Amino acid sequence: MKNRLLHFLFIFCTVFTQQAMAQKCVTTQVDSINNSRHPEWKASRKRFEQKLQEHIHTQKFKQQRTTGGAAIYTIPVVVHVIHNTSSGAIGGKNIPTQQILDQIAVLNEDFRRTNADTTNTPSIYKPVAADVQIEFCLAVRDPNGDPTNGILRVYNAQPSYDAYNPSDEIFMKGLSYWPSDEYLNIWVCELDNHVLGYAQFPSDISDNQGPATTDGVVISYLTFGRNISTSTKYNLGRTTTHEVGHWLDLIHIWGDESDCSGDDFCADVPSCSNDFYAGKPSCFAPVQCGSTRMIQNYMDYSDDACMNMFSGDQKARMQSAMAVSPRRIAIQNSLGCCNTCYVPHANFSASLTQAKISETTLFTDLSTGNINTYSWDFGADASPATATGIGPHAVTYATAGFKNVTLTVTGTYGSDVLIKNNYILVKVSPPEADFYASKTSGVLENETITFTDHSTGLIDSYNWDFGVDAVPATATGKGPHTVSYSTTGFKSVSLTASNTTPAGASSKTKTNYISVVSTEPSELQVYPNPSKDAVALAMSFQDPTKVHVLIFDRLGKKVFDHENPETAVYNEIIDVRQWADGLYIIKVIAGDSNVSTWRMMVLK
Repeated sequence: MKNRLLHFLFIFCTVFTQQAMAQKCVTTQVDSINNSRHPEWKASRKRFEQKLQEHIHTQKFKQQRTTGGAAIYTIPVVVHVIHNTSSGAIGGKNIPTQQILDQIAVLNEDFRRTNADTTNTPSIYKPVAADVQIEFCLAVRDPNGDPTNGILRVYNAQPSYDAYNPSDEIFMKGLSYWPSDEYLNIWVCELDNHVLGYAQFPSDISDNQGPATTDGVVISYLTFGRNISTSTKYNLGRTTTHEVGHWLDLIHIWGDESDCSGDDFCADVPSCSNDFYAGKPSCFAPVQCGSTRMIQNYMDYSDDACMNMFSGDQKARMQSAMAVSPRRIAIQNSLGCCNTCYVPHANFSASLTQAKISETTLFTDLSTGNINTYSWDFGADASPATATGIGPHAVTYATAGFKNVTLTVTGTYGSDVLIKNNYILVKVSPPEADFYASKTSGVLENETITFTDHSTGLIDSYNWDFGVDAVPATATGKGPHTVSYSTTGFKSVSLTASNTTPAGASSKTKTNYISVVSTEPSELQVYPNPSKDAVALAMSFQDPTKVHVLIFDRLGKKVFDHENPETAVYNEIIDVRQWADGLYIIKVIAGDSNVSTWRMMVLK
């Protein structure tokens, strides 16, 4: 095929009616417009084609000498949905998310040759049908390093856009754009004049000279996606496959000439003439320029259902574009598809933003992004004053006033600092007296119990009143304090907690808080006494009490020993038939220490 240099900027494709075949591309007119807008563009494209051909030849030479294949490239994609639905409702031009996901799937299938219709590739072309080894992902990281779904929905009242009007294009793409050296921008909108879509070729311009901000692909919302109902011919997503092919420097298979002189620079694609619209269901392929036209090629104008392949030389051209074009080279280093490359953004919350002195505030991390370290600064009078780790962290403050809190987060892709000035207001806590006793009921006379302070607030003095029969009756200081009572009954206890600066006091009295019971049991009932066969013992207590009964004969020998569990009424029947006649001493131990003695006689 001839080596003829093509020098156009955009590819425009128009929908044709079912009755008449309309021309899909208006290359010459638009190329002329863009050459006048960007004088450096034509020269850049010429230099780029030379570099591309050199790279293709070099790669072919390398492949002849090595077993290594082409690289697999992954290109981050951002889809800008430009619509005029003021409510933002999904539908129509504001296409559904699933339609976008389906289109990305189609791109991956077509470029990796995993599409289901590869079986429709004619046997004469199967040997040259190629897996291009280029993949696409919807971006998960935006240019700021934050998470994204790769879809931007942008409202603008203008209903449609004229691809032939440079001002319209600049305006539309200016509504939403991500750096073209990091992302493949795909704009989906309504296009005037039944245009299906267009793309911008790569060049050797490495910076923002020329049309960097217009670099990408524009697709009519009517043909974007798979199995869509808005088109009967271009309904399988192959319009986007075709235009992305242009974005990777592919040329129409007829070389955009009306005779056999056109050149697409791909030797394995047969020469053909003019545009041709192979239609389903027959997908008829005419013989042109001595060969059967490759109407299955994505770079022809066939119905979507007739397309199913790129060729090996087209693959080499696209792979070389990725290796030669500065912006296509740069996109390979994009983090757009990295879901563990998010920039950290510090954020946190506190369980209390108004707290009392010594009251605990819980700080919880709300940061986003990929974070390795956390550094907290709660203030000099905080306890703790600093902390590391995600937390949550429990903090108290010793002084009143507004407190600043700072969180610094650091990750592989940057760091962020958040300072919340005057975030916590700490107020002086007035005294609030409170206390607890280790035992409150069933306290025996002279039994020791412990009183523990549970007061809150700012306190510098404590005054306790345990009652007149308590030992001690009063006490000062926080404690804890040990106290016993010498008489039975209910006891009331008071605590006054006070502070000098600022002045304040709080008193708490717990009425009838302690119940003291007698350690003396009731009279021991012994029946019958004297006894010859059996003797019954009975005794009662104010509260359940453990009872230990021992009986000794007149010589001091122990003849009975039985310990009973706690009970309020003690009853025991003892068989004395084997006991000798005489006097016996009964010893009763109530509780742990109360001992009383009684006498009984055994006479046969």
